[in-house]
Amino acid sequence: MRSTMQKQPEAIERIPELPHMIWSRIAPVTGWLSREEAELLWFLAGKVPSDGMIVEIGSYEGRSTLALALGALQHYAPAIYTIDPHTFPNIPERTTWSFPSFWKNLRSICATTLVHPLVMTSEEAFRIWQAPIDLLFLDGDHTEEMVLTDLRWLEHLRPGGSVVLNDAAGDGALCWPEVCEVLYAYLSTHPQFVKKGVILSSIWIQKQGTSRHRHWQTSHWTISDMRETLSAEHEQNGLATYIEQRVCALQKALAATEDAGQTKCLARELAEVRDLFQKGG
Repeated sequence: MRSTMQKQPEAIERIPELPHMIWSRIAPVTGWLSREEAELLWFLAGKVPSDGMIVEIGSYEGRSTLALALGALQHYAPAIYTIDPHTFPNIPERTTWSFPSFWKNLRSICATTLVHPLVMTSEEAFRIWQAPIDLLFLDGDHTEEMVLTDLRWLEHLRPGGSVVLNDAAGDGALCWPEVCEVLYAYLSTHPQFVKKGVILSSIWIQKQGTSRHRHWQTSHWTISDMRETLSAEHEQNGLATYIEQRVCALQKALAATEDAGQTKCLARELAEVRDLFQKGG
């Protein structure tokens, strides 16, 4: 059965049904995103053009990331950047760094050249971000302070672009109080953002206007620009250690495998790590 969006003011928006084959890749990943919410992300990601940009804040082990990646791969394969420190300072019971599971899940769908992880907080990434965004998914820290920080990312949204916020719709358990309170206060003072619909705990909002895309190299902040900016951030956010560990792990995996397909996938990942994050470059 197809998902029905509650659209403002009276129309009903219908989105294509998520194929079972796609959901079967997403469902095993640890997380709380429902099939209906994954369907929305998959649908919206599939509409982003090849020179577009998708940004996710709050990835955990990659359940929502896979929905975005599989959607993006339908047609145009735009770049996807994920922003998450993969640590949980406000949740004492979660002590495990989630990045290894996140990367393993991306590798399971061969999306490691499409998805570029920035292992840092939303606030750290916002300080260096310069690119326009076509699709933004927000599911980060739910404290009032961090929700306010995450909403600042809407400044980068292109006219016509979409933002989906999790735990920001409905009543009771479906609506995280701090998220909903801050979001609706924000929307009341920013009329350019229009509510398109709701699926369970997720709300879909669109920025009014029409975007005219140009080629990636002229309209977007490039990977080369990002590498230069990140080089100054390495000591502060631990990226240097992360890069070293990731390269080491990939090299060991390459040495251990005899499978041709896995060798190709691992070699591609290793090249992507070195190209995206190496200092100076």
